[in-house]
Amino acid sequence: MRRIGLVLTAMSLLVIAAVGSAGAFGVDDQDDVPPGAPLLDIVQNDDVIVEGSLCVSDDNECVNGEIFTIGPSTGFEIFVKDNVPRIGFVDIDSNQDDWVLQTSGASERFEIRSYDGATFDTPFRIESRSGNDLLYLDDTYRVGVGTQFPEAQLDVFSSSGAAHLTVREEVATDERRTLLTLQNNGEPSFVMSNAADLVDWELRLNPNNNFQINQPASPVSLTLGNAGGVVVKNSNGEKPLQLFAAGNLRIKGALTQNSDVNSKHEIVAVDTASVLHKVRDLPIAEWSYDFEDVRHVGPMAQDFHAAFGLGEGATSIATIDTSGVALAAIQELAVENEALRLANTNLEARLSALELDGANSSVGTPLPWALAALMVAGAFFVWRTRKGETLA
Repeated sequence: MRRIGLVLTAMSLLVIAAVGSAGAFGVDDQDDVPPGAPLLDIVQNDDVIVEGSLCVSDDNECVNGEIFTIGPSTGFEIFVKDNVPRIGFVDIDSNQDDWVLQTSGASERFEIRSYDGATFDTPFRIESRSGNDLLYLDDTYRVGVGTQFPEAQLDVFSSSGAAHLTVREEVATDERRTLLTLQNNGEPSFVMSNAADLVDWELRLNPNNNFQINQPASPVSLTLGNAGGVVVKNSNGEKPLQLFAAGNLRIKGALTQNSDVNSKHEIVAVDTASVLHKVRDLPIAEWSYDFEDVRHVGPMAQDFHAAFGLGEGATSIATIDTSGVALAAIQELAVENEALRLANTNLEARLSALELDGANSSVGTPLPWALAALMVAGAFFVWRTRKGETLA
């Protein structure tokens, strides 16, 4: 306050040294000075008290008896008139910057500027006609932008659809930078709310310090675990999708993969016979992953890749490739099975024909009975021979 008083005193020293009556008065560089007379500074060694208004001008703009008004407002104690009116605050400590309050003339801005002895900086500007409550600080240290009733430490308000926040860094070097930090002694949260539909979505750290996207009034959520797992919950609280940190994926429904012909190229027919032979020779084993004790059955990726050359590499197998190989092998088995069925049908037809021909040729002759007797005799001979006997 003493500094402001000194500034006001310095401004008042531009006024005539003695004021004998109350009322408004004005002083400029040429006022009340005879032509050709040198301009003199006014030095007042005691307080200057103005019972009225003080007008300071550099261009003969102050008029004696003037009522100092801006629009409907009257009774200004200090009135500064100029093309670029300014009030300076000079710190006599050479290590401190000086400050200036000014308007910027044609650009119609009010500015607070600092001067370090070489250059001016302008840390604060207000455009003319910026509207009401452009920036408001209440007595609870809440800052309102566009409102005089801030509801948070920083409240940006608009009723015209213009509310918008941007954090912009335009340094030329391309590198990672932290542009926004939320820090709390507990679970930090960021809420997006649709006031029209009364739907909220929240970004937060849950009690286990996992990153979570959720609806506060619903079980629906997406959780990213510290170790890398992912869990999706639906409105029933079920977990239709779980990606475990070790790499296992568990889903409640079907897994659907893209196989649209319009999304493929270099389409080549498969030699199903060759595929079947490779499947026949492919080692199939029962095994467990190193990170679990659950048993599985299947080929090794290295053997599968060596046999078929499919997939991204020799350490993984795509399910669409195993499905395709299985289907190709099944097709070849179907072809071979059809050929065997046809051959079997032909053999049955030939056997039936032979049986029918033999039956027709044996009607009215003793040949079949003779053959039967001969076979019985032969069998009996073999049996007696094994017993060490001979026929008489």
